[in-house]
Amino acid sequence: MKTGERIRRAREKKEVTQQELADAVGTTKQNIYKYENGIVTNIPSDNIEKIAAYLRVSPGYLMGWEEESIFDQFDNIKPIKLKRYHLLSDIA
Repeated sequence: MKTGERIRRAREKKEVTQQELADAVGTTKQNIYKYENGIVTNIPSDNIEKIAAYLRVSPGYLMGWEEESIFDQFDNIKPIKLKRYHLLSDIA
């Protein structure tokens, strides 16, 4: 399985959209699409690390160096979507 396929598989397993992943990583939905479909194969290592952290898998898993994610035991945990608060009153 190639890196893009592993990214898609992990993303779908966590029920995350391409747009949500792109926002979390700081890239575009189009880049995530290109990664997943093998259009871009030289994915920057910092993006691999961010994608892995957000999807709760190891970078080694995404790169194909590990057969299974070391975080498989946490499969039922979904990423936390954080809101940014600008005022203390927004929190209350």
